[in-house]
Amino acid sequence: MGILNPASASIKEHAYYSENYEMPHSHSVENLSVFLTEKHQDYDLFGYNFWASLEDTTGETTSFFFGLEQKGQKATGGVGFLSKNFENYSPENNQNGYIWSGFENENLVTTINPWSIELSDPNNSSSYIRIELLSGFFGSLNATYRLSADTLDESGKLIKVNVILNDSFGVINQGYGTTSFFPQYLTDLQRKEIMKLPDKTIGNYLNATKDPMDWQGDYYYALPLMDVLSYTIEYEGKVMSGFRGKSWLDYFVQSYNVESLSNMTGSRWN
Repeated sequence: MGILNPASASIKEHAYYSENYEMPHSHSVENLSVFLTEKHQDYDLFGYNFWASLEDTTGETTSFFFGLEQKGQKATGGVGFLSKNFENYSPENNQNGYIWSGFENENLVTTINPWSIELSDPNNSSSYIRIELLSGFFGSLNATYRLSADTLDESGKLIKVNVILNDSFGVINQGYGTTSFFPQYLTDLQRKEIMKLPDKTIGNYLNATKDPMDWQGDYYYALPLMDVLSYTIEYEGKVMSGFRGKSWLDYFVQSYNVESLSNMTGSRWN
Protein backbone atom coordinates (compact mmCIF):
# COMPACT_ATOMS: atom_id res chain seq x y z
CA MET A 1 0.00 0.00 0.00
CA GLY A 2 1.33 3.44 -0.89
CA ILE A 3 3.34 4.89 -3.76
CA LEU A 4 6.70 4.22 -5.32
CA ASN A 5 9.78 6.27 -4.51
CA PRO A 6 9.93 9.54 -6.47
CA ALA A 7 11.87 9.46 -9.71
CA SER A 8 15.31 11.02 -9.56
CA ALA A 9 14.98 12.95 -12.82
CA SER A 10 13.72 16.51 -12.47
CA ILE A 11 10.49 17.60 -14.16
CA LYS A 12 10.81 20.74 -16.25
CA GLU A 13 8.26 23.15 -17.64
CA HIS A 14 5.51 22.25 -20.07
CA ALA A 15 6.36 20.80 -23.44
CA TYR A 16 4.62 18.35 -25.67
CA TYR A 17 7.73 17.37 -27.61
CA SER A 18 11.29 18.25 -26.73
CA GLU A 19 14.40 16.10 -26.61
CA ASN A 20 15.88 18.47 -24.03
CA TYR A 21 13.13 17.87 -21.47
CA GLU A 22 12.97 14.90 -19.13
CA MET A 23 9.42 13.74 -18.42
CA PRO A 24 9.68 10.83 -15.98
CA HIS A 25 5.92 10.37 -15.79
CA SER A 26 5.85 9.41 -19.47
CA HIS A 27 8.41 6.61 -19.09
CA SER A 28 6.51 4.05 -17.01
CA VAL A 29 3.30 3.41 -15.09
CA GLU A 30 5.33 3.46 -11.88
CA ASN A 31 6.66 6.94 -12.63
CA LEU A 32 3.18 8.10 -13.58
CA SER A 33 1.85 6.93 -10.21
CA VAL A 34 4.55 8.99 -8.51
CA PHE A 35 3.71 12.01 -10.69
CA LEU A 36 0.04 11.80 -9.66
CA THR A 37 0.95 12.02 -5.98
CA GLU A 38 3.75 14.61 -5.88
CA LYS A 39 3.29 18.16 -4.58
CA HIS A 40 4.92 19.65 -7.71
CA GLN A 41 6.57 22.63 -6.08
CA ASP A 42 8.36 23.28 -9.39
CA TYR A 43 5.03 24.11 -11.05
CA ASP A 44 2.57 26.95 -10.52
CA LEU A 45 -0.56 24.81 -10.18
CA PHE A 46 -1.67 21.25 -9.47
CA GLY A 47 -4.89 19.81 -8.18
CA TYR A 48 -7.44 17.04 -7.78
CA ASN A 49 -11.11 17.56 -8.67
CA PHE A 50 -13.59 14.77 -7.99
CA TRP A 51 -17.19 14.76 -9.22
CA ALA A 52 -19.70 12.08 -8.30
CA SER A 53 -23.29 10.96 -8.54
CA LEU A 54 -24.16 9.45 -5.16
CA GLU A 55 -27.12 7.11 -4.81
CA ASP A 56 -28.73 6.68 -1.38
CA THR A 57 -30.57 3.66 0.00
CA THR A 58 -33.89 4.84 -1.48
CA GLY A 59 -32.49 5.15 -5.01
CA GLU A 60 -32.32 8.95 -4.95
CA THR A 61 -29.16 10.51 -6.38
CA THR A 62 -27.31 13.70 -5.55
CA SER A 63 -24.40 15.44 -7.22
CA PHE A 64 -21.17 15.82 -5.27
CA PHE A 65 -17.89 17.73 -5.68
CA PHE A 66 -14.63 17.38 -3.77
CA GLY A 67 -11.42 19.22 -4.64
CA LEU A 68 -7.93 20.21 -3.50
CA GLU A 69 -5.64 22.59 -5.38
CA GLN A 70 -2.28 24.28 -4.86
CA LYS A 71 -1.59 27.49 -6.81
CA GLY A 72 1.65 29.17 -5.89
CA GLN A 73 1.62 30.01 -2.21
CA LYS A 74 -2.12 29.44 -1.83
CA ALA A 75 -3.91 26.13 -1.37
CA THR A 76 -7.68 25.80 -1.65
CA GLY A 77 -10.13 23.04 -0.89
CA GLY A 78 -13.86 22.63 -1.36
CA VAL A 79 -16.76 20.26 -0.82
CA GLY A 80 -20.17 20.70 -2.42
CA PHE A 81 -23.35 18.67 -2.73
CA LEU A 82 -27.08 18.95 -3.33
CA SER A 83 -29.10 18.87 -0.13
CA LYS A 84 -32.41 17.75 -1.66
CA ASN A 85 -32.09 14.31 -0.04
CA PHE A 86 -32.12 15.82 3.43
CA GLU A 87 -35.45 16.27 5.16
CA ASN A 88 -36.97 19.73 5.16
CA TYR A 89 -34.30 21.27 2.96
CA SER A 90 -35.09 24.82 1.90
CA PRO A 91 -33.76 25.77 -1.55
CA GLU A 92 -34.32 29.47 -1.00
CA ASN A 93 -32.00 29.40 2.01
CA ASN A 94 -29.06 27.53 0.51
CA GLN A 95 -28.54 28.41 -3.14
CA ASN A 96 -31.25 26.17 -4.59
CA GLY A 97 -30.29 23.27 -2.38
CA TYR A 98 -26.55 23.33 -3.10
CA ILE A 99 -24.37 23.24 0.01
CA TRP A 100 -20.78 24.44 -0.21
CA SER A 101 -17.81 24.58 2.10
CA GLY A 102 -14.37 25.80 1.15
CA PHE A 103 -11.32 27.48 2.65
CA GLU A 104 -7.74 28.48 1.92
CA ASN A 105 -4.38 27.91 3.56
CA GLU A 106 -0.75 28.24 2.53
CA ASN A 107 0.04 24.64 1.61
CA LEU A 108 -1.38 21.20 1.04
CA VAL A 109 0.22 18.59 3.30
CA THR A 110 1.10 15.12 2.02
CA THR A 111 2.09 11.90 3.77
CA ILE A 112 3.60 8.76 2.25
CA ASN A 113 2.95 5.08 3.01
CA PRO A 114 0.02 5.32 3.15
CA TRP A 115 -0.32 8.30 0.83
CA SER A 116 -2.68 11.15 1.62
CA ILE A 117 -3.01 14.86 0.87
CA GLU A 118 -4.84 17.27 3.14
CA LEU A 119 -5.78 20.89 3.62
CA SER A 120 -6.49 22.24 7.09
CA ASP A 121 -8.52 25.34 7.89
CA PRO A 122 -6.27 28.03 9.46
CA ASN A 123 -9.30 29.45 11.27
CA ASN A 124 -10.56 26.16 12.67
CA SER A 125 -8.02 23.56 13.80
CA SER A 126 -10.55 20.71 13.62
CA SER A 127 -11.58 21.37 10.00
CA TYR A 128 -9.92 19.51 7.13
CA ILE A 129 -10.41 18.21 3.59
CA ARG A 130 -8.46 15.02 2.83
CA ILE A 131 -7.81 12.51 0.01
CA GLU A 132 -6.34 9.12 0.97
CA LEU A 133 -5.07 6.13 -0.97
CA LEU A 134 -6.38 3.04 0.84
CA SER A 135 -5.01 0.30 -1.42
CA GLY A 136 -3.08 -0.16 -4.65
CA PHE A 137 -1.06 2.52 -6.40
CA PHE A 138 -2.50 5.88 -7.38
CA GLY A 139 -4.00 5.57 -10.84
CA SER A 140 -3.88 1.77 -10.93
CA LEU A 141 -6.78 -0.52 -11.70
CA ASN A 142 -8.75 -1.43 -8.55
CA ALA A 143 -7.02 1.13 -6.34
CA THR A 144 -9.30 2.41 -3.56
CA TYR A 145 -9.54 5.94 -2.22
CA ARG A 146 -11.22 7.79 0.63
CA LEU A 147 -12.51 11.37 0.41
CA SER A 148 -13.16 12.82 3.85
CA ALA A 149 -13.93 16.22 5.28
CA ASP A 150 -14.93 17.80 8.55
CA THR A 151 -15.75 21.42 7.89
CA LEU A 152 -18.35 24.18 8.10
CA ASP A 153 -20.59 25.51 5.35
CA GLU A 154 -20.93 29.20 4.53
CA SER A 155 -23.43 29.69 7.34
CA GLY A 156 -21.33 27.87 9.95
CA LYS A 157 -23.20 24.54 9.89
CA LEU A 158 -21.15 21.36 10.29
CA ILE A 159 -20.50 19.11 7.27
CA LYS A 160 -18.89 15.69 7.64
CA VAL A 161 -18.12 13.65 4.53
CA ASN A 162 -16.76 10.14 4.05
CA VAL A 163 -16.73 8.62 0.53
CA ILE A 164 -14.98 5.36 -0.44
CA LEU A 165 -14.17 4.85 -4.13
CA ASN A 166 -12.83 1.92 -6.13
CA ASP A 167 -11.22 2.58 -9.51
CA SER A 168 -12.56 -0.02 -11.92
CA PHE A 169 -10.80 1.46 -14.96
CA GLY A 170 -7.46 3.12 -14.10
CA VAL A 171 -5.92 6.42 -15.12
CA ILE A 172 -6.13 7.66 -18.73
CA ASN A 173 -4.53 10.46 -20.73
CA GLN A 174 -6.76 13.45 -21.37
CA GLY A 175 -4.09 15.23 -23.36
CA TYR A 176 -1.73 14.45 -26.25
CA GLY A 177 1.30 12.22 -26.40
CA THR A 178 2.84 10.12 -23.66
CA THR A 179 3.01 13.14 -21.34
CA SER A 180 -0.74 13.84 -21.74
CA PHE A 181 -0.15 17.50 -22.50
CA PHE A 182 -3.42 19.39 -23.02
CA PRO A 183 -3.17 22.76 -24.85
CA GLN A 184 -5.54 25.39 -23.50
CA TYR A 185 -5.13 28.02 -26.20
CA LEU A 186 -3.51 28.48 -29.64
CA THR A 187 -1.49 31.36 -31.05
CA ASP A 188 -2.62 32.87 -34.34
CA LEU A 189 0.35 31.26 -36.09
CA GLN A 190 -0.44 27.82 -34.66
CA ARG A 191 -4.06 28.13 -35.73
CA LYS A 192 -3.03 29.06 -39.27
CA GLU A 193 -0.71 26.04 -39.48
CA ILE A 194 -3.44 23.73 -38.23
CA MET A 195 -5.89 25.02 -40.84
CA LYS A 196 -3.40 24.11 -43.59
CA LEU A 197 -3.50 20.42 -42.63
CA PRO A 198 -5.81 17.94 -44.43
CA ASP A 199 -7.12 16.81 -41.02
CA LYS A 200 -7.29 20.02 -39.03
CA THR A 201 -6.62 18.78 -35.50
CA ILE A 202 -4.21 19.76 -32.75
CA GLY A 203 -3.00 16.17 -32.52
CA ASN A 204 -1.99 16.09 -36.18
CA TYR A 205 -0.32 19.49 -35.82
CA LEU A 206 1.74 18.30 -32.85
CA ASN A 207 2.77 15.10 -34.62
CA ALA A 208 3.78 17.03 -37.74
CA THR A 209 5.65 19.93 -36.14
CA LYS A 210 6.84 18.66 -32.74
CA ASP A 211 5.90 22.12 -31.42
CA PRO A 212 6.66 22.04 -27.65
CA MET A 213 3.83 24.55 -26.96
CA ASP A 214 5.66 25.70 -23.83
CA TRP A 215 3.41 27.27 -21.17
CA GLN A 216 0.27 26.77 -23.26
CA GLY A 217 -1.47 24.08 -21.24
CA ASP A 218 -1.35 21.45 -18.56
CA TYR A 219 -0.55 17.81 -18.00
CA TYR A 220 -4.05 16.44 -17.73
CA TYR A 221 -5.07 12.98 -16.54
CA ALA A 222 -8.36 11.47 -15.43
CA LEU A 223 -9.66 8.56 -13.40
CA PRO A 224 -12.90 8.41 -15.39
CA LEU A 225 -14.80 5.45 -13.99
CA MET A 226 -14.74 4.97 -10.24
CA ASP A 227 -17.40 3.07 -8.30
CA VAL A 228 -18.78 4.48 -5.05
CA LEU A 229 -18.46 1.67 -2.51
CA SER A 230 -20.01 3.64 0.33
CA TYR A 231 -20.62 7.20 1.45
CA THR A 232 -22.04 9.22 4.30
CA ILE A 233 -22.74 12.94 4.40
CA GLU A 234 -23.72 14.47 7.72
CA TYR A 235 -25.33 17.90 7.67
CA GLU A 236 -27.45 19.74 10.20
CA GLY A 237 -27.60 16.63 12.37
CA LYS A 238 -28.98 14.49 9.52
CA VAL A 239 -27.23 11.73 7.58
CA MET A 240 -27.40 10.79 3.90
CA SER A 241 -25.72 7.49 3.03
CA GLY A 242 -25.55 4.79 0.40
CA PHE A 243 -23.47 2.15 -1.32
CA ARG A 244 -23.79 3.03 -4.99
CA GLY A 245 -22.75 5.73 -7.41
CA LYS A 246 -20.15 6.79 -9.97
CA SER A 247 -17.27 9.23 -9.70
CA TRP A 248 -14.40 10.59 -11.76
CA LEU A 249 -11.25 12.55 -10.99
CA ASP A 250 -9.59 15.27 -13.07
CA TYR A 251 -5.90 15.75 -12.23
CA PHE A 252 -3.83 18.62 -13.62
CA VAL A 253 -0.35 20.15 -13.34
CA GLN A 254 0.56 23.46 -14.97
CA SER A 255 2.88 26.46 -15.05
CA TYR A 256 2.42 29.92 -16.55
CA ASN A 257 4.47 32.69 -18.05
CA VAL A 258 3.46 36.31 -18.74
CA GLU A 259 2.10 35.49 -22.20
CA SER A 260 0.03 32.52 -21.06
CA LEU A 261 -1.43 34.48 -18.14
CA SER A 262 -2.36 37.30 -20.50
CA ASN A 263 -3.99 34.93 -23.00
CA MET A 264 -6.01 33.21 -20.31
CA THR A 265 -7.17 36.36 -18.50
CA GLY A 266 -10.93 36.35 -18.38
CA SER A 267 -11.23 32.71 -19.43
CA ARG A 268 -13.59 30.43 -17.53
CA TRP A 269 -14.90 26.88 -17.48
CA ASN A 270 -18.29 26.18 -19.05
